[in-house]
Amino acid sequence: MNKNHEINRLTEAIELCLEGGSSELPADLLASQYAVECSDINRRLAMIATMIGSGGDMEALQVAEAEPRLVDRAVILSFGGEEDWKVYCRDHDYELAPDIDVDILEDLEKIYERKISPKHPLYKDYRAAVRSRDEAAAYELIKIIIKLNPSDDNAQREFDRIEHKLVVRLLGELEKLVISKDERSLFESLNALEKTQRHSDYENVPIYREAVSLRKEIRRKRAAAEIPAELEQLVKELEAGGDWQKAAKMHAKAAAKIDEFDIVLTPEQQRIHQETKSQIDTLRANAERSAKISAATRGMLRIAEDVELAALTPNGLTADYAEKQLEELLRHDKAMRGLRADLQPGDSSRVATSRDQLDQVLLRHYRAKRARTITYISIASLVLIMVAAYGWLAMQAADRGKLLTKLQENGQSKALEKQVSS
Repeated sequence: MNKNHEINRLTEAIELCLEGGSSELPADLLASQYAVECSDINRRLAMIATMIGSGGDMEALQVAEAEPRLVDRAVILSFGGEEDWKVYCRDHDYELAPDIDVDILEDLEKIYERKISPKHPLYKDYRAAVRSRDEAAAYELIKIIIKLNPSDDNAQREFDRIEHKLVVRLLGELEKLVISKDERSLFESLNALEKTQRHSDYENVPIYREAVSLRKEIRRKRAAAEIPAELEQLVKELEAGGDWQKAAKMHAKAAAKIDEFDIVLTPEQQRIHQETKSQIDTLRANAERSAKISAATRGMLRIAEDVELAALTPNGLTADYAEKQLEELLRHDKAMRGLRADLQPGDSSRVATSRDQLDQVLLRHYRAKRARTITYISIASLVLIMVAAYGWLAMQAADRGKLLTKLQENGQSKALEKQVSS
Protein backbone atom coordinates (compact mmCIF):
# COMPACT_ATOMS: atom_id res chain seq x y z
CA MET A 1 0.00 0.00 0.00
CA ASN A 2 1.17 3.51 -0.82
CA LYS A 3 2.61 4.91 2.40
CA ASN A 4 1.21 8.40 1.79
CA HIS A 5 -2.22 6.83 1.37
CA GLU A 6 -1.86 5.34 4.84
CA ILE A 7 -0.94 8.76 6.26
CA ASN A 8 -3.95 10.31 4.54
CA ARG A 9 -6.19 7.71 6.16
CA LEU A 10 -4.57 8.46 9.53
CA THR A 11 -5.22 12.21 9.36
CA GLU A 12 -8.76 11.63 8.04
CA ALA A 13 -9.45 9.36 11.03
CA ILE A 14 -8.09 12.03 13.39
CA GLU A 15 -10.34 14.68 11.84
CA LEU A 16 -13.32 12.33 12.21
CA CYS A 17 -12.42 11.81 15.86
CA LEU A 18 -12.22 15.57 16.46
CA GLU A 19 -15.69 15.95 14.93
CA GLY A 20 -17.07 13.46 17.45
CA GLY A 21 -17.22 10.49 15.12
CA SER A 22 -15.55 7.11 15.46
CA SER A 23 -12.93 5.42 13.29
CA GLU A 24 -11.77 1.84 12.87
CA LEU A 25 -8.79 2.60 15.07
CA PRO A 26 -9.33 3.84 18.66
CA ALA A 27 -8.23 7.41 19.41
CA ASP A 28 -5.32 6.35 21.63
CA LEU A 29 -3.82 4.33 18.78
CA LEU A 30 -4.38 7.20 16.34
CA ALA A 31 -2.45 9.41 18.75
CA SER A 32 0.40 6.92 18.95
CA GLN A 33 0.67 6.51 15.17
CA TYR A 34 0.51 10.25 14.54
CA ALA A 35 3.26 10.82 17.11
CA VAL A 36 5.46 8.20 15.41
CA GLU A 37 5.00 9.80 11.98
CA CYS A 38 5.73 13.33 13.22
CA SER A 39 8.80 12.09 15.11
CA ASP A 40 10.09 10.41 11.95
CA ILE A 41 9.67 13.65 9.97
CA ASN A 42 11.60 15.57 12.63
CA ARG A 43 14.34 12.92 12.64
CA ARG A 44 14.87 13.43 8.91
CA LEU A 45 14.62 17.19 9.28
CA ALA A 46 17.34 17.13 11.95
CA MET A 47 19.64 15.32 9.49
CA ILE A 48 18.79 17.90 6.83
CA ALA A 49 19.46 20.80 9.21
CA THR A 50 22.95 19.42 9.91
CA MET A 51 23.64 19.08 6.19
CA ILE A 52 22.40 22.59 5.38
CA GLY A 53 24.42 24.00 8.25
CA SER A 54 27.58 22.50 6.83
CA GLY A 55 26.88 23.66 3.28
CA GLY A 56 25.57 20.29 2.06
CA ASP A 57 22.40 21.58 0.39
CA MET A 58 22.41 18.91 -2.30
CA GLU A 59 22.87 16.14 0.26
CA ALA A 60 19.92 17.62 2.16
CA LEU A 61 17.80 17.38 -0.99
CA GLN A 62 18.76 13.74 -1.42
CA VAL A 63 17.56 12.96 2.09
CA ALA A 64 14.35 14.89 1.44
CA GLU A 65 13.73 13.12 -1.88
CA ALA A 66 14.27 9.62 -0.50
CA GLU A 67 11.02 7.65 -0.41
CA PRO A 68 8.71 8.46 1.14
CA ARG A 69 9.30 12.10 0.09
CA LEU A 70 9.66 14.24 3.19
CA VAL A 71 7.81 17.36 2.04
CA ASP A 72 4.80 15.36 0.82
CA ARG A 73 4.46 13.61 4.17
CA ALA A 74 4.96 16.81 6.17
CA VAL A 75 2.15 18.48 4.20
CA ILE A 76 -0.23 15.56 4.86
CA LEU A 77 0.58 15.50 8.57
CA SER A 78 0.00 19.27 8.77
CA PHE A 79 -3.71 18.74 8.12
CA GLY A 80 -4.94 21.93 9.84
CA GLY A 81 -6.22 20.39 13.04
CA GLU A 82 -2.90 19.73 14.75
CA GLU A 83 -3.53 22.11 17.65
CA ASP A 84 -7.03 20.76 18.27
CA TRP A 85 -5.63 17.24 18.20
CA LYS A 86 -2.92 18.21 20.66
CA VAL A 87 -5.55 19.57 23.07
CA TYR A 88 -7.65 16.42 22.61
CA CYS A 89 -4.69 14.15 23.34
CA ARG A 90 -3.65 16.21 26.36
CA ASP A 91 -7.20 16.08 27.76
CA HIS A 92 -7.34 12.31 27.30
CA ASP A 93 -3.78 11.64 28.43
CA TYR A 94 -2.83 10.20 25.03
CA GLU A 95 0.61 10.34 23.46
CA LEU A 96 1.45 13.84 22.22
CA ALA A 97 3.05 14.27 18.82
CA PRO A 98 5.96 16.70 18.53
CA ASP A 99 5.47 19.83 16.44
CA ILE A 100 6.98 19.47 12.98
CA ASP A 101 10.01 21.75 12.69
CA VAL A 102 8.66 24.27 10.17
CA ASP A 103 11.82 26.38 10.29
CA ILE A 104 13.89 23.59 8.77
CA LEU A 105 11.11 22.87 6.27
CA GLU A 106 11.25 26.50 5.16
CA ASP A 107 15.03 26.27 4.73
CA LEU A 108 14.48 23.15 2.63
CA GLU A 109 11.83 24.87 0.51
CA LYS A 110 14.26 27.70 -0.21
CA ILE A 111 16.69 25.17 -1.68
CA TYR A 112 13.91 23.71 -3.84
CA GLU A 113 13.06 27.20 -5.07
CA ARG A 114 16.54 27.75 -6.45
CA LYS A 115 16.69 27.27 -10.19
CA ILE A 116 19.89 25.81 -11.63
CA SER A 117 21.39 25.81 -15.10
CA PRO A 118 23.50 23.16 -16.87
CA LYS A 119 26.55 25.02 -15.54
CA HIS A 120 25.69 24.13 -11.96
CA PRO A 121 28.19 21.84 -10.16
CA LEU A 122 25.48 19.16 -9.90
CA TYR A 123 25.81 18.54 -13.64
CA LYS A 124 29.55 18.09 -13.26
CA ASP A 125 29.04 15.62 -10.41
CA TYR A 126 26.47 13.74 -12.50
CA ARG A 127 28.80 13.43 -15.48
CA ALA A 128 31.60 12.22 -13.20
CA ALA A 129 29.29 9.53 -11.74
CA VAL A 130 28.33 8.38 -15.26
CA ARG A 131 31.99 8.19 -16.36
CA SER A 132 32.90 6.13 -13.29
CA ARG A 133 29.85 3.87 -13.89
CA ASP A 134 28.49 4.70 -10.45
CA GLU A 135 24.86 4.15 -11.47
CA ALA A 136 23.47 4.61 -7.96
CA ALA A 137 25.11 8.04 -7.57
CA ALA A 138 24.16 9.07 -11.11
CA TYR A 139 20.53 8.10 -10.46
CA GLU A 140 20.31 10.13 -7.25
CA LEU A 141 21.99 13.16 -8.86
CA ILE A 142 19.79 13.20 -11.96
CA LYS A 143 16.69 13.06 -9.72
CA ILE A 144 17.85 16.23 -7.97
CA ILE A 145 18.73 17.92 -11.26
CA ILE A 146 15.29 17.44 -12.82
CA LYS A 147 13.74 18.63 -9.57
CA LEU A 148 15.72 21.88 -9.61
CA ASN A 149 15.65 22.33 -13.40
CA PRO A 150 12.39 20.80 -14.67
CA SER A 151 12.74 22.60 -18.03
CA ASP A 152 15.89 20.63 -18.94
CA ASP A 153 14.51 18.09 -21.43
CA ASN A 154 17.91 16.44 -21.84
CA ALA A 155 18.11 15.79 -18.10
CA GLN A 156 14.59 14.33 -18.14
CA ARG A 157 15.55 11.97 -20.97
CA GLU A 158 18.67 10.96 -19.05
CA PHE A 159 16.55 10.27 -15.98
CA ASP A 160 14.14 8.11 -18.01
CA ARG A 161 17.05 6.19 -19.55
CA ILE A 162 18.80 5.55 -16.23
CA GLU A 163 15.63 4.58 -14.39
CA HIS A 164 14.55 2.20 -17.16
CA LYS A 165 18.00 0.61 -17.00
CA LEU A 166 17.66 0.34 -13.21
CA VAL A 167 14.26 -1.35 -13.51
CA VAL A 168 15.61 -3.88 -16.01
CA ARG A 169 18.57 -4.65 -13.74
CA LEU A 170 16.39 -5.10 -10.64
CA LEU A 171 13.98 -7.39 -12.50
CA GLY A 172 16.99 -9.49 -13.51
CA GLU A 173 18.10 -9.68 -9.88
CA LEU A 174 14.62 -10.83 -8.85
CA GLU A 175 14.84 -13.73 -11.34
CA LYS A 176 17.82 -15.10 -9.39
CA LEU A 177 16.56 -14.18 -5.91
CA VAL A 178 13.23 -15.94 -6.36
CA ILE A 179 15.19 -19.13 -7.00
CA SER A 180 17.83 -18.64 -4.29
CA LYS A 181 15.26 -17.51 -1.69
CA ASP A 182 17.73 -14.91 -0.38
CA GLU A 183 15.15 -13.10 1.75
CA ARG A 184 17.18 -10.03 2.65
CA SER A 185 18.34 -9.34 -0.91
CA LEU A 186 14.85 -10.07 -2.25
CA PHE A 187 13.33 -7.47 0.07
CA GLU A 188 16.02 -4.90 -0.81
CA SER A 189 15.58 -5.34 -4.56
CA LEU A 190 11.79 -5.13 -4.35
CA ASN A 191 12.04 -2.04 -2.18
CA ALA A 192 14.41 -0.35 -4.66
CA LEU A 193 12.19 -1.30 -7.58
CA GLU A 194 9.02 0.05 -5.94
CA LYS A 195 10.72 3.38 -5.21
CA THR A 196 11.14 4.08 -8.92
CA GLN A 197 8.63 6.17 -10.85
CA ARG A 198 8.25 3.75 -13.75
CA HIS A 199 5.62 1.50 -12.16
CA SER A 200 4.16 0.55 -15.52
CA ASP A 201 7.53 -0.95 -16.52
CA TYR A 202 7.32 -3.72 -13.94
CA GLU A 203 3.91 -4.02 -12.29
CA ASN A 204 2.60 -6.58 -14.77
CA VAL A 205 5.87 -8.45 -15.25
CA PRO A 206 5.45 -12.08 -14.05
CA ILE A 207 8.74 -12.19 -12.11
CA TYR A 208 7.77 -9.08 -10.15
CA ARG A 209 4.40 -10.59 -9.23
CA GLU A 210 6.10 -13.83 -8.23
CA ALA A 211 8.61 -11.94 -6.07
CA VAL A 212 5.81 -9.97 -4.37
CA SER A 213 3.96 -13.21 -3.58
CA LEU A 214 7.13 -14.72 -2.17
CA ARG A 215 7.74 -11.63 -0.03
CA LYS A 216 4.21 -11.83 1.34
CA GLU A 217 4.64 -15.51 2.19
CA ILE A 218 7.94 -14.81 3.95
CA ARG A 219 6.34 -12.01 5.93
CA ARG A 220 3.36 -14.22 6.75
CA LYS A 221 5.62 -16.94 8.16
CA ARG A 222 7.57 -14.42 10.19
CA ALA A 223 4.37 -12.89 11.56
CA ALA A 224 2.90 -16.29 12.46
CA ALA A 225 6.10 -17.15 14.32
CA GLU A 226 6.00 -13.86 16.24
CA ILE A 227 2.36 -14.05 17.34
CA PRO A 228 2.77 -16.50 20.29
CA ALA A 229 5.50 -14.40 21.96
CA GLU A 230 3.57 -11.18 21.34
CA LEU A 231 0.42 -12.60 22.95
CA GLU A 232 2.42 -13.82 25.92
CA GLN A 233 4.01 -10.40 26.38
CA LEU A 234 0.58 -8.80 26.09
CA VAL A 235 -0.80 -10.96 28.91
CA LYS A 236 2.17 -10.07 31.13
CA GLU A 237 1.70 -6.37 30.50
CA LEU A 238 -1.94 -6.48 31.55
CA GLU A 239 -1.37 -8.80 34.52
CA ALA A 240 1.30 -6.54 35.94
CA GLY A 241 -1.08 -3.58 35.89
CA GLY A 242 1.11 -1.97 33.26
CA ASP A 243 0.45 0.78 30.76
CA TRP A 244 -2.87 -0.02 29.07
CA GLN A 245 -1.97 2.18 26.10
CA LYS A 246 1.21 0.18 25.58
CA ALA A 247 -0.85 -2.99 25.77
CA ALA A 248 -3.31 -1.54 23.25
CA LYS A 249 -0.48 -0.89 20.78
CA MET A 250 0.83 -4.43 21.27
CA HIS A 251 -2.64 -5.87 20.66
CA ALA A 252 -3.21 -3.70 17.58
CA LYS A 253 0.15 -4.79 16.15
CA ALA A 254 -0.74 -8.46 16.59
CA ALA A 255 -4.26 -7.93 15.22
CA ALA A 256 -2.89 -6.18 12.12
CA LYS A 257 -0.64 -9.16 11.37
CA ILE A 258 -3.48 -11.62 11.89
CA ASP A 259 -5.76 -9.68 9.53
CA GLU A 260 -3.12 -8.93 6.88
CA PHE A 261 -1.84 -12.47 6.57
CA ASP A 262 -5.00 -14.42 7.47
CA ILE A 263 -3.18 -16.15 10.32
CA VAL A 264 -5.22 -18.90 11.93
CA LEU A 265 -4.79 -18.88 15.70
CA THR A 266 -4.96 -21.92 17.92
CA PRO A 267 -8.00 -22.07 20.24
CA GLU A 268 -5.82 -20.95 23.15
CA GLN A 269 -4.31 -18.08 21.18
CA GLN A 270 -7.80 -17.03 20.06
CA ARG A 271 -8.98 -17.00 23.68
CA ILE A 272 -6.02 -14.86 24.77
CA HIS A 273 -6.51 -12.52 21.82
CA GLN A 274 -10.20 -11.95 22.63
CA GLU A 275 -9.80 -11.71 26.40
CA THR A 276 -6.97 -9.19 26.20
CA LYS A 277 -9.00 -7.13 23.74
CA SER A 278 -11.91 -7.12 26.19
CA GLN A 279 -9.59 -6.02 29.01
CA ILE A 280 -8.11 -3.24 26.89
CA ASP A 281 -11.57 -2.06 25.81
CA THR A 282 -12.64 -1.85 29.46
CA LEU A 283 -9.50 0.04 30.46
CA ARG A 284 -9.91 2.35 27.47
CA ALA A 285 -13.54 3.08 28.41
CA ASN A 286 -12.53 3.80 32.02
CA ALA A 287 -9.75 6.11 30.86
CA GLU A 288 -12.13 7.89 28.49
CA ARG A 289 -14.65 8.41 31.31
CA SER A 290 -11.94 9.74 33.63
CA ALA A 291 -10.74 12.12 30.93
CA LYS A 292 -14.25 13.47 30.38
CA ILE A 293 -14.76 13.94 34.12
CA SER A 294 -11.43 15.77 34.39
CA ALA A 295 -12.29 18.01 31.43
CA ALA A 296 -15.71 18.90 32.85
CA THR A 297 -14.22 19.52 36.29
CA ARG A 298 -11.52 21.81 34.89
CA GLY A 299 -14.16 23.69 32.93
CA MET A 300 -16.37 24.26 35.97
CA LEU A 301 -13.47 25.35 38.18
CA ARG A 302 -12.23 27.69 35.47
CA ILE A 303 -15.66 29.36 35.38
CA ALA A 304 -15.73 29.56 39.19
CA GLU A 305 -12.34 31.29 39.18
CA ASP A 306 -13.46 33.72 36.45
CA VAL A 307 -16.61 34.61 38.40
CA GLU A 308 -14.62 35.17 41.60
CA LEU A 309 -12.28 37.55 39.79
CA ALA A 310 -15.10 39.35 37.97
CA ALA A 311 -16.90 39.91 41.27
CA LEU A 312 -13.91 41.92 42.52
CA THR A 313 -14.03 44.43 39.66
CA PRO A 314 -16.60 47.22 39.13
CA ASN A 315 -19.30 46.14 36.70
CA GLY A 316 -17.54 42.80 36.35
CA LEU A 317 -20.64 40.65 36.71
CA THR A 318 -22.81 41.95 33.89
CA ALA A 319 -25.97 40.22 32.72
CA ASP A 320 -24.40 39.23 29.37
CA TYR A 321 -21.35 37.81 31.13
CA ALA A 322 -23.51 35.93 33.65
CA GLU A 323 -25.70 34.45 30.93
CA LYS A 324 -22.75 33.10 28.93
CA GLN A 325 -20.92 31.72 31.96
CA LEU A 326 -24.06 30.10 33.34
CA GLU A 327 -24.76 28.44 30.00
CA GLU A 328 -21.24 27.01 29.93
CA LEU A 329 -21.48 25.92 33.56
CA LEU A 330 -24.75 24.10 32.93
CA ARG A 331 -23.19 22.33 29.93
CA HIS A 332 -20.38 20.97 32.11
CA ASP A 333 -22.87 20.06 34.84
CA LYS A 334 -24.94 18.09 32.33
CA ALA A 335 -21.81 16.22 31.24
CA MET A 336 -20.98 15.33 34.84
CA ARG A 337 -24.51 14.07 35.49
CA GLY A 338 -24.36 12.02 32.29
CA LEU A 339 -21.15 10.42 33.59
CA ARG A 340 -22.73 9.95 37.03
CA ALA A 341 -19.84 11.80 38.58
CA ASP A 342 -19.62 14.38 41.34
CA LEU A 343 -17.18 17.15 42.12
CA GLN A 344 -15.01 16.96 45.20
CA PRO A 345 -16.74 18.62 48.20
CA GLY A 346 -14.50 21.70 48.17
CA ASP A 347 -14.81 22.11 44.41
CA SER A 348 -18.56 21.54 44.54
CA SER A 349 -19.03 24.31 47.14
CA ARG A 350 -16.92 26.73 45.10
CA VAL A 351 -18.84 26.03 41.89
CA ALA A 352 -22.21 26.27 43.70
CA THR A 353 -21.27 29.69 45.10
CA SER A 354 -20.34 30.94 41.64
CA ARG A 355 -23.57 29.60 40.20
CA ASP A 356 -25.58 31.40 42.90
CA GLN A 357 -23.76 34.65 42.04
CA LEU A 358 -24.59 34.24 38.37
CA ASP A 359 -28.22 33.42 39.20
CA GLN A 360 -28.49 36.54 41.38
CA VAL A 361 -27.07 38.77 38.67
CA LEU A 362 -29.57 37.45 36.15
CA LEU A 363 -32.44 37.65 38.67
CA ARG A 364 -31.70 41.33 39.36
CA HIS A 365 -31.41 41.96 35.66
CA TYR A 366 -34.79 40.37 34.90
CA ARG A 367 -36.48 42.20 37.82
CA ALA A 368 -35.12 45.52 36.63
CA LYS A 369 -36.18 44.70 33.10
CA ARG A 370 -39.68 43.80 34.32
CA ALA A 371 -39.95 47.04 36.32
CA ARG A 372 -38.94 49.07 33.28
CA THR A 373 -41.49 47.21 31.21
CA ILE A 374 -44.28 47.96 33.74
CA THR A 375 -43.31 51.64 33.78
CA TYR A 376 -43.36 51.81 30.00
CA ILE A 377 -46.79 50.15 29.95
CA SER A 378 -48.17 52.61 32.54
CA ILE A 379 -46.90 55.62 30.60
CA ALA A 380 -48.30 54.22 27.38
CA SER A 381 -51.70 53.63 29.03
CA LEU A 382 -51.81 57.21 30.37
CA VAL A 383 -51.00 58.59 26.96
CA LEU A 384 -53.76 56.53 25.40
CA ILE A 385 -56.28 57.80 28.00
CA MET A 386 -55.28 61.40 27.33
CA VAL A 387 -55.56 60.89 23.61
CA ALA A 388 -58.99 59.29 24.06
CA ALA A 389 -60.20 62.20 26.28
CA TYR A 390 -58.96 64.76 23.82
CA GLY A 391 -60.75 62.96 21.06
CA TRP A 392 -64.01 62.88 23.01
CA LEU A 393 -63.84 66.63 23.78
CA ALA A 394 -63.08 67.35 20.16
CA MET A 395 -66.10 65.35 19.09
CA GLN A 396 -68.32 67.23 21.60
CA ALA A 397 -67.07 70.58 20.32
CA ALA A 398 -67.71 69.55 16.74
CA ASP A 399 -71.28 68.47 17.54
CA ARG A 400 -72.05 71.80 19.26
CA GLY A 401 -70.57 73.72 16.36
CA LYS A 402 -72.87 71.92 13.94
CA LEU A 403 -75.91 72.66 16.16
CA LEU A 404 -75.13 76.38 16.45
CA THR A 405 -74.73 76.68 12.72
CA LYS A 406 -78.12 75.06 12.14
CA LEU A 407 -79.84 77.36 14.62
CA GLN A 408 -78.41 80.42 12.88
CA GLU A 409 -79.64 79.22 9.55
CA ASN A 410 -83.16 78.77 10.94
CA GLY A 411 -83.14 82.26 12.56
CA GLN A 412 -83.62 80.92 16.03
CA SER A 413 -81.37 83.49 17.66
CA LYS A 414 -82.84 83.25 21.06
CA ALA A 415 -82.34 79.58 21.06
CA LEU A 416 -78.84 80.31 19.82
CA GLU A 417 -78.13 82.69 22.64
CA LYS A 418 -79.47 80.19 25.12
CA GLN A 419 -77.33 77.47 23.57
CA VAL A 420 -74.25 79.66 23.71
CA SER A 421 -74.88 80.72 27.28
CA SER A 422 -75.27 77.15 28.30
